[in-house]
Amino acid sequence: MIREKIKKIFALIFPNRHLNRSLRILIVTNSIFVFIMGLFAPYYAVFIQNRGGVFVSYAFMTSLPQLILTQIIWGIAVALGTPAFDSVYASHTNKESSIAQWGNWESMAAISTGVAALIGGLVIHFFGFQVVFIAMATISATLGVYIWRLPREVL
Repeated sequence: MIREKIKKIFALIFPNRHLNRSLRILIVTNSIFVFIMGLFAPYYAVFIQNRGGVFVSYAFMTSLPQLILTQIIWGIAVALGTPAFDSVYASHTNKESSIAQWGNWESMAAISTGVAALIGGLVIHFFGFQVVFIAMATISATLGVYIWRLPREVL
């Protein structure tokens, strides 16, 4: 049932775009990851505002130096992960549709980021910061296990 809903959402966002299984998996899992990263946006704004200017560490953030160190760690992780993702994604595109396939990914990343900032702000408002960070860590670990357990020939 969930799979069918995801297919309908994809058809709505990407009409007449046929993506192979590997690209669909990469787009969905990375969009979820980008989404959970976007949940952080409201926290950063509030933290900086309150202080005057990794996921789990945000839940226990107590000082500006700790925030800076956490951001440095995230920067290194993104610097290592982005080229790896791009390489795997590129290996599953085809010459005829490569531009559209990359466009699909970029549009999903932007949509995920925007929706995440909105939802993150609402969750923080109603439930607090720690709920967001624990959820972010849990979802990230789940995605990592999912990708790790996929058969190698899929990606």
